[in-house]
Amino acid sequence: MIRTRVARRLVLMAGVMSSVMGMRAAAAQTIAEQGVRFDIPAGDLDHALTRAADQSGMHIFFPSAAVAGKRTAGLSGVSTVSQALARLLAGSGLSWRLRDGRTIIVAPDDKGAAIMLGPVRVQGKAPVQAGLYPYDRADAPAAQGLERRVIGGTKVPTALGENPQSISSVDRTQMDLQAAQSVPEALRYMPGVTAEVGGDDNRIETGQIFVRGFNPNEYLDGLRLQAGTWATPQFDAYALQSLDVIKGPDSVVYGQASPGGLVTLTSKTPTDTPLHEVRLTGGSWGRFQAGVDVGDRLNASGSVAYRVVGLFRNTGTQVDHTTLRRFLIAPSIRWRIDPATSVTFLASYQADPEGGFYNQLPYKGTLLRNPYGRIATSTYLGEPGFDRLRRNQFSVGYAFEHQFLSWLKFRQNFRYQFLDANYNGVTSDALAPNLQDVTRDGYMARETLNTIALDNQLQADYRTGPVRHVTLAGIDYQHATLAQQDWYGYLKAAELNIFHPVYSGFSGTVPEIANAHTTNDQVGFYVQQEMKWENLSVIGGVRGDLFDEQTRNRLKSKTTHQSQGAVTGRIGAIYRLPFGISPYANYSTSFMPQVATTFTGAPLAPTRGQQVEVGIKYQPRKIDGFLTLALYDLKEQNVVTADPVHTNFAIAAGAVRSRGAEVEAHYAIGRSLRVVASYGYVDQKITRKINGYRGGALPGIPRQTASAWADYTVRQGGLEGFGFGGGLRYQGISFANYANQYHVPGVLLFDMDLHYDLGARIPSLHGLSAQFNISNIGDRKYIASCVNLGCYYGLRRNFMGSLQYRW
Repeated sequence: MIRTRVARRLVLMAGVMSSVMGMRAAAAQTIAEQGVRFDIPAGDLDHALTRAADQSGMHIFFPSAAVAGKRTAGLSGVSTVSQALARLLAGSGLSWRLRDGRTIIVAPDDKGAAIMLGPVRVQGKAPVQAGLYPYDRADAPAAQGLERRVIGGTKVPTALGENPQSISSVDRTQMDLQAAQSVPEALRYMPGVTAEVGGDDNRIETGQIFVRGFNPNEYLDGLRLQAGTWATPQFDAYALQSLDVIKGPDSVVYGQASPGGLVTLTSKTPTDTPLHEVRLTGGSWGRFQAGVDVGDRLNASGSVAYRVVGLFRNTGTQVDHTTLRRFLIAPSIRWRIDPATSVTFLASYQADPEGGFYNQLPYKGTLLRNPYGRIATSTYLGEPGFDRLRRNQFSVGYAFEHQFLSWLKFRQNFRYQFLDANYNGVTSDALAPNLQDVTRDGYMARETLNTIALDNQLQADYRTGPVRHVTLAGIDYQHATLAQQDWYGYLKAAELNIFHPVYSGFSGTVPEIANAHTTNDQVGFYVQQEMKWENLSVIGGVRGDLFDEQTRNRLKSKTTHQSQGAVTGRIGAIYRLPFGISPYANYSTSFMPQVATTFTGAPLAPTRGQQVEVGIKYQPRKIDGFLTLALYDLKEQNVVTADPVHTNFAIAAGAVRSRGAEVEAHYAIGRSLRVVASYGYVDQKITRKINGYRGGALPGIPRQTASAWADYTVRQGGLEGFGFGGGLRYQGISFANYANQYHVPGVLLFDMDLHYDLGARIPSLHGLSAQFNISNIGDRKYIASCVNLGCYYGLRRNFMGSLQYRW
C-alpha cells in the first residue's frame, strides 16, 4: 500500500501543476469580444442548453418539463450569446430573459415571464431591490423547485429532480426571514434533522445536529471541516449563502462521512449584481449585533468583483453568568480571467472571546420530579470567573475553474484553516443524596488545529448516441495537525446547591491528564458517472481512501501510528414520469476512521455505513414548488463502545440500525407567499451492544419531528411592503439513556415574523426595512434532550428586532 505521506506530496504537486497548466491554457486562448465560440451538436434541447451554459460561462436555468422531448438544430461557430439562444430555441415555444449579468432564465412564451432582450453583455450597475422575498434579492437563486441545481451530493451542478437522493436546502432568504443566527437554528424546519439537541449549551454547534439519528459531518464550499474536541470550526449563519443537507452515506465524492449524511455550507461570494447591506439587531438578554454585507465590481467589465461580510454580536443568554460574543470578517474576490477561466479567493477570520458554556443539569429536577421543586432554566452550575471558551479561527483558500474544451472542465478547491481554543469549565457530578447539592469537577483544555484541504476534479460532458454523460474524476487530500492538552480533577470548592447556588470560587490545582500531538493525512481517489437517457437518470460511483495517523503522547513519551483504508460506492436511478412525478432508488456506503486504539494498542476499525433509500419527487407543472417522500433503511457498524473487560478502553463492536420516512414540501405562490412543511419519522435500534445495551434507541433522538412555516408579503394596496409569517415545530418523545428507561416528553413550539419594506410606500425610504421575530412564542419550558440522565433545557422565548438598509 502506498504510504499516505508520499501520496500527499504527489497530490499537492499535481494540484499546483494542474493550476499552472490551466492558467497558461487560459492565457493562450483568444475569444472575440463580440462573441463566444460554440460547438453544440443537433439533439435534445436540454443537453444543448447545458452545453451552451458551459461554453459561454453563463448560468442558464430552465424547467426540465418545458424542454422534455424538444430538439434543436445545434450551433457551431462564433456568435453572441443572444444569437446562440435564438438559434437553439427556434421553434421550441420558449424564450429567455436576462436575470443579471451572467444568469439567464428560459421559460415558455405563454407564461409571460420570458422577455427577449439584446446581447447579454451588460454595462453599468443594475438596481437593487430592497424587499425580503427571494425574488427581491440580488443573490437569490434563479431557479426554484426541483429545477434548482445544487453541487452537494455529486459535486456537479445537478437539478434536484435528477438526483436520486434526498437533499434538503435552506437558502439565504429563509435564513433572513427566520432570523437564523446559527447553523442549528437554520435547520429547524428540515425533515429528518434534529437540531439544537444541546438546547442552550452551544459550545459545539455540530454536536447539536443529528441527521437520520446520526451526527453529520460538515463541509464548507465542498471541503471537509476538520475538527478537534474544542478547536471545532463554527461558521456564523450571516456569512452563509445556503445550507444543504445530503441525506444518507455519501463517501464517494466526499470521503469521511457519517452514515446519517452531510451538512454542506456555501459561503457568500461575489455576485454580478452589486450588494450593499447594513443590518442592526437587538433583542432578548441584551442582544446587540451589527452586520454588513457589501459587494460590487472592481472594474468596468465586471471580470473582477469583491464581497465583504462583517459581523459583531454581543448577547447574554437565558442562563445566568453567561455571554456570547463574536467578531467576524469574511472577504472574497472573484476574477474571471477569460470566458473559460475563473478563480475566487476566500478568507475569513472569526473570534469568539465568549464562545459558549456547559450547562447539563441533573435529571432529578428537570426530567424527573425533585421534592424541592424544578431547577430553573436560568440555573448555572459552573463557576463565574473561571469558566470560559475562547476560540479563534482563520481560513484562506480559493476555488479555481478552467474549461479546457467544450466538453472538458477542471476544478480545484483549496483551503487552509487555523483554529485555537482555550476552554475552562466546571462541570457538575452526581446529585447528592439530599437531592439539592452537586459536587463539581474542574476541566481545562488548550487546543491548536491546523488543517489543509485540497480537491482536484476533472469533469467531462459528452454523449454516446442518445445517452448524455457527465463523468467526474477526482483526487482529494486532507491534512490536520492537532496539539492538545487537558487537565481534569476534583474542584476544591463547596458543593453547589442547584436551587440556591452560591459560588465560592476556584481553588486548588487540576492535574494534567493528556498532552498529545496528532498528525493525520487522508488521500481519496474517486470516479462518478452520471447518465441521462430521455427521462431516466442514473448516477454511480466508487472511491478509495488511504488514512494515516500518528500520535505522540507527551505524558508517556509514546508514539502510536495507524493506517486504514476503505472502498465505498453508490448507485442510484430516478425516472421522470408524466405530471411531474419522479420515483427514485439508491444504495450508498460510507466510512469514518477511528482515532482511538484498543487495550492492545491496535487501531479501531473504521465505522461503516450502508443505506437503501427509495422515494418520490413531485413537481406540479403550474406551481413553483415541489414535494418529496423518502423511505430509508440505514445501518452503521463498528460503533465505538466501552471495552467490557478493560476499563477506560474502547472497542469497535457496536451497531445501529435506523429506518424511517421523510416528507418535505416547498411552495412559492407568485412573489408573495412562501410555504415550507416537513415530517420525519425514525425508528432506531441498537443491534449490537453499545455501552452494555442492546435493543433500544440511542438517547436524545426523537422518533418523530414535524414542522411548517409560511410567510406572506403584501405586494399592492395600502399595506404594500408589509409581510408576516409564522411556523410551528414539533419534537417528539426521545429517550434519556441507553437503557431507554426514561422518556423525554415531546414539545410543540411556535415562531413568528413580521417585516415591512418602508420604501414600498415612501420612496424617500427606499432600501430601508424592518423586521421583528419571536421564537417559542409561548415561552415553553422544555427539555431539548437528555444523555445518560444529564439534561439540557431548550431555548425559551426570544425576541429579535432589526433594521436593515440596502442600496
